[in-house]
Amino acid sequence: MSETSGSYVHGYDVREGERLHDQADALADLLHHDTSYPAGRRVLEAGCGTGAQTVTLLRGSPGARFTAIDVSEASLAEARARVEAAGLEGVEFRRADIFSLPFGPGSFDDVFVCFVLEHLARPLEALRMLGGLLRPGGTITVIEGDHGSAYFHPDSAAAHAAVACQAELQRRAGGDAMIGRRVYPLLAEAGFSGVHVTPRMVYVDAGRPGLAESFTRRTFTAMIEGVREAALAAGLAEAEAFDRGIRDLYRAAEPDGTFCYTFFKGVAVRGAGAAAAPPAEAAPPGDVLLATGRLLLRRVGEGDLALFERVFCDAAMMRHLGSPWMPAFAAATLREWRDEWGRDAYYYGVVVERRGGAAVGIAGISADTDPEEPGVELSWFILPEHQGRGYATEIGAAFEELVFGRLGRERMFAETHPDNAAAAAVLRKMGWRPVGERRRSIDCLPEMDRQALWECRREAWERRAAG
Repeated sequence: MSETSGSYVHGYDVREGERLHDQADALADLLHHDTSYPAGRRVLEAGCGTGAQTVTLLRGSPGARFTAIDVSEASLAEARARVEAAGLEGVEFRRADIFSLPFGPGSFDDVFVCFVLEHLARPLEALRMLGGLLRPGGTITVIEGDHGSAYFHPDSAAAHAAVACQAELQRRAGGDAMIGRRVYPLLAEAGFSGVHVTPRMVYVDAGRPGLAESFTRRTFTAMIEGVREAALAAGLAEAEAFDRGIRDLYRAAEPDGTFCYTFFKGVAVRGAGAAAAPPAEAAPPGDVLLATGRLLLRRVGEGDLALFERVFCDAAMMRHLGSPWMPAFAAATLREWRDEWGRDAYYYGVVVERRGGAAVGIAGISADTDPEEPGVELSWFILPEHQGRGYATEIGAAFEELVFGRLGRERMFAETHPDNAAAAAVLRKMGWRPVGERRRSIDCLPEMDRQALWECRREAWERRAAG
């Protein structure tokens, strides 16, 4: 997991192994509902420990090829046993130090790092080294907690002091128990693009008795209680005061108590340019799908009807796409795009500015099932007042990294009206090439019979990303 086994402040005993698996079980949905890797992807789990996260990863991505590394042979043995007991396969376990990995550049499509950076004295260096193992457009996922986000009722100075003991011991060992708040700046400084971080808050009250047991008692409080002897030996607390703090943490798990803690999940892409945000194959409903330097793309909702009418019911906006739609058809399309979100690379959403949140247009992708030339079609509609700012190119590049980098598709294409010079300019700027025309017979839209066809292939995108 870390540079040396001694820097893992929690220790490697049986109780700690059980706590890690209690934590993984309690948080699986919160942390991993949007963690999914397509079949055939080569994924490195750096710092797998006893396999607590490995089991979850394998269940969520049965066709991916995992390599899980850890510095502790004892932890690896337990991880192998747990994976075997779960009846899972698709992972190779290897003993390795995260700062001296036996892999060449570009060996992996994705890297997954969970609860590892907090134990490293050089987390930035670790991220840079892991980034070098990714192919161009490969993704990294980082999940870390932040002890500064822990609060509870009844409040207790003794409990906060006990938590501070654990954080101080981790600091002395070279780690950082508050590293969650640093996930974004660390990924950005390490040279990744499209960094997107989401807070994942665990909130526990009497309405969640299962979490009170699995997280408040058996995960967080058990972790703090586990450093008791080390804290006393280091002179960080008196026994009576520390024990009172532990009792008060357990007290927060009672029916009239509450507990709250926040994890931070970051996803980023190797290389320059825009990037896909959360893992796309399992993007959760309502979440932002793409994040660039200036833009976000999110799922559509009922509140976007006015935007749909402005785009699709306006003659000027639709001049290259046939007649303007009737408002009822725009509303039906909105509902369809909302409901189909995430099905077989089907993502049509609202493009908004990161600063201020103004909607600038609509963009999306959908899979073409043509057996002779399958691909993913790209479409975009930018409002007039936001045109000329490079927004179409920026969101298009984000979709490229999503389709090629995460979905693993081989071809993207776009259809434009021969008179739509602005769309052609966007595609040329993105590095796409014209490949002829596509002719269709649409009785009600004769102006759509002839469309210019543009495409980009994965190998061409990878060359551009590498350069």
